[in-house]
Amino acid sequence: MKKLISVLLTLSIAFSAVAQERLTKEQILAMSTDELSELPLEDLMMAVETLGVGSVDELFALIMNKNVSSASKTEESSFTSPLSTTVITHDEMRQWGITSIEEAFRLIPGMIVTEKTNGIYDIQMRGLNNIPDNNMLLYTENSNTLLMIDSRPVHNYSTGAPNFENLPIDIEDIERIEVVRGASGALYGANAVTGVVNIITTKPDQSRATVSGNVQMGNLGTYIGSLALRKAVSDKFAFGLTANFQRRNRPTSDLYVIPAAGVYYANSDAAPKAGSSFIVKVDPEHPENSINQFAPNLEAYGGTLRDFSAGGWVAPENLKYLKQIYPSEDNGVQIYTVYDCLEPESPASEMFPNSEAARKTEGYNGYLTFTPATDVRVDLTGGYQRSTVMTTPVGDDYFSLNTRQIKTGYVALSADVKGLKLLANYSAGPHNYAMGVPGFKTNTKLFFASAEYDFKIGDLGIRPGVFVQNIYYEDYVPDFTGGSNYEWQYHDPGYKYDESKEHLSGFFVYDARVKDVAPSIRLDYKVNDFRFIAAYRADKTNIPDKWNHSAQVSASWQITPDNFIRVVYGHSNRSANFVNSNANYRWTRTNLVLPSYLTFSKNEDADLVSIDNVELGYRVKPNTRLLIDGEIFYSVSRDYSSLMANSAFISLDKNVGQALVRSVQDMIDSGEYEFTQIAAGAGATMKQNIETEASIKCGVLPFDVKQFGVSLNADWIISSKVIAKLNLNFQKTIIDNYYQYSQTDGIKALLGKAQTKLTEETGKAVYAMYNGIITADEAIAGLEDSFSKGNKYVFSTAEGDLTQALGSDKTEDGVENKATPNFYGMFGIMYKPIEQLNISAFANYIGERTYKTKYNSKGEELGQRFTINLHLGYKPVENCEVFFNAHNLLNNEKREFVYCDEIGGLYTLGVNFEF
Repeated sequence: MKKLISVLLTLSIAFSAVAQERLTKEQILAMSTDELSELPLEDLMMAVETLGVGSVDELFALIMNKNVSSASKTEESSFTSPLSTTVITHDEMRQWGITSIEEAFRLIPGMIVTEKTNGIYDIQMRGLNNIPDNNMLLYTENSNTLLMIDSRPVHNYSTGAPNFENLPIDIEDIERIEVVRGASGALYGANAVTGVVNIITTKPDQSRATVSGNVQMGNLGTYIGSLALRKAVSDKFAFGLTANFQRRNRPTSDLYVIPAAGVYYANSDAAPKAGSSFIVKVDPEHPENSINQFAPNLEAYGGTLRDFSAGGWVAPENLKYLKQIYPSEDNGVQIYTVYDCLEPESPASEMFPNSEAARKTEGYNGYLTFTPATDVRVDLTGGYQRSTVMTTPVGDDYFSLNTRQIKTGYVALSADVKGLKLLANYSAGPHNYAMGVPGFKTNTKLFFASAEYDFKIGDLGIRPGVFVQNIYYEDYVPDFTGGSNYEWQYHDPGYKYDESKEHLSGFFVYDARVKDVAPSIRLDYKVNDFRFIAAYRADKTNIPDKWNHSAQVSASWQITPDNFIRVVYGHSNRSANFVNSNANYRWTRTNLVLPSYLTFSKNEDADLVSIDNVELGYRVKPNTRLLIDGEIFYSVSRDYSSLMANSAFISLDKNVGQALVRSVQDMIDSGEYEFTQIAAGAGATMKQNIETEASIKCGVLPFDVKQFGVSLNADWIISSKVIAKLNLNFQKTIIDNYYQYSQTDGIKALLGKAQTKLTEETGKAVYAMYNGIITADEAIAGLEDSFSKGNKYVFSTAEGDLTQALGSDKTEDGVENKATPNFYGMFGIMYKPIEQLNISAFANYIGERTYKTKYNSKGEELGQRFTINLHLGYKPVENCEVFFNAHNLLNNEKREFVYCDEIGGLYTLGVNFEF
């Protein structure tokens, strides 16, 4: 704290020497209404004079209509934007006490923002999450919103969910964030299903300050800082350098274990080992009591187990004591088999090197601007980021957080040459989506380029374009040549060597690539106060190998200067992500619940999620200080995909099988055994010696997801001292053709069918041998003819058996998706009693939600959550603000995101500076 006070005093003294100059036109237009409100009256009147407006009210009205480019790819007033658009500026984020890019979305309508742990967020645009339910936690994340920086995609094509914590930039890099709600694929391509987030960075020639930044510190081990240096060298060249970092801790170092049936916690190393089993006689009249008889057996075995099926907190080093007891019934006898919950190949020390750390991120960026002429501009940017965060696991874990580590570098070039807009971007780096877990480490490379040209024929604006994208994911492991030695800097010892492939096995087995080439056209026709826009884009992808079409049509009417109405239709689709389209991985489940092996099979032909969206919007300015923006939307989306049980088989070693047949013949020949005894003995021997394997493959579910919603947003400059902000969102999400599919149930069903085939065929053979119909040699020959595969006898189910096994053809209409809240919103007040003091507070509300996962099909219910954020800022000199931020001021410790941390208040002290 002493160090921070010293820094604040030093900065205050330094900044007080900075001379004040009259604001230029560009500086005034770059200011927000909040900044204008805090200007002294003399400076305010100078601004009126500089811009040539008639009054302070006209000045406020001009600034309130912020410029936006993402809605039409043309700079225009946000008031007459043809789409549902919201803009938040850098200065607004500072004035509301925002500490990260993710937190800024709490101020934007249509955005559902929930915090998993300190500084790690789930960002949804209108929801459509946890579809399908009863699945991995991965499916709770947003995979329908396109994330961009300066119109270049920075989307995560591995899982489809945008990773904001992996961005190289932070608030000090940002000029504004533009959010476009609704299907926008015709403008920006795949993944703009529910909308687009476009982060516009501050270019060095736009800067009002040479040096600016922020530093703050608070509880939960929170340290945040950023610094920007920008300088115009001449009227043609300008450069900028920025750096940022965040360090945040979780409120606990323990991990939350997801509620799951049959999970127990052992407090002793003497607990039952994986593979051991216990037999309990089932009471036919009270079968539910069998588990009560089961527990004493475990204690007698030598370990004490505690029922953990309701979930709870466990230290990472104690995850090895988590056991799952898997029941099966055989002729009135309940057999309980003990399995591990944590893979032996994934020790907690590698998965969670520091489970207390929530976020360790840093980024570095360089900007170079060249403007040789008024109609020619070139921007070159580059940077590097590295991040280690605790966030939702991408794998099949019993706990709700994994450590994710990503390092990437990028370079981007954009040019505007007399209406021709060129853009190119390349990024690359290692991604470890689940540290310590084999198979989830890749080397990722992304190349994107586009060219668009604006021209007009009379009142018709025409913008043709072409886009090229190539995403390459390589298993981040070394290649082998004849088993020779290898060197690889980031080798993960968890990978397994596969001699047949001369390669260490990763999630994709070698590599995966998605290519996309897309022509587009946009027509913009304006006559009088009417405007009509039509856009079309066709994406030719290699996965799936087909054309995917996006379209958008909008009509708007500026009824009066203060009344604007818009109608929009859009159709968009998601892109293929690598988990669904390129997975090719065999998971050895040593000591885990059956199956013994699980193969992830790719499906390159699966249809992509698509949406049809209709919106009606209305903006009105009842007076020059109040702006109200409302929208009603209705959408239908379909072709949701999931990794579904595809096939399964049970195998028996040939030598064991043949020895079993001959032992059965020996028992028959002895004449000492009844048929039932022989059959039971054969069955027990097989169960001890069989191996089970299942395959899961991306499949498309029949869901029709219908969503209806209303959003209302208001910005009100009550006076030069008081500003209010409000957004309210009501929506409902209904699924038709729904059935409660469970990947786990599907695997069980297919394995059950394979086991039935094994039982039927071996039973027939035993019966025939017992009755002298066939000999042992003939029984073995029959197995050879029907089930021989290599050195095993294989009893399998084929693709397509799942529908019959689960009865999944029985669908239901009108099922509500409760993972998306029906109501959420915010209300904020900013008060400036004197020029130097800024007091702002905003409250966030999010309604009840229920998330269903594969471990807990009933779902976890999250109640209503209400939080208040407070920002107190004081400017001892013009260029420096000393502030106190309180996030979750009332210390509400209710969980915001499913199974994640219970986060209380976060309180920071810091300074913003700009000179």
